[in-house]
Amino acid sequence: MFGLYGKERRLNTRESAGRILHALTQQESSKKCPKCEDYVLAVRPYRSRGKNLLLTFCTLGIWVVIWWYEMLKYPGWRCNDCGHQL
Repeated sequence: MFGLYGKERRLNTRESAGRILHALTQQESSKKCPKCEDYVLAVRPYRSRGKNLLLTFCTLGIWVVIWWYEMLKYPGWRCNDCGHQL
């Protein structure tokens, strides 16, 4: 009876921390993907404007370069299945 069920793989500390960090730094929603032609899970990176404004102020404007790079590298909502921008 017990042989019918597979053992679940336990996550180590690094994998657990990675999954928690991923969940905290990403927003999820349901949107319609024009490429998949269906409602799918859409994801986008979470950006805290307050944190970025504070860092910009504290670094005398240098953080704007990093903030701008983040916005260009990770733009808006994306389809979780095909990666198409929504």
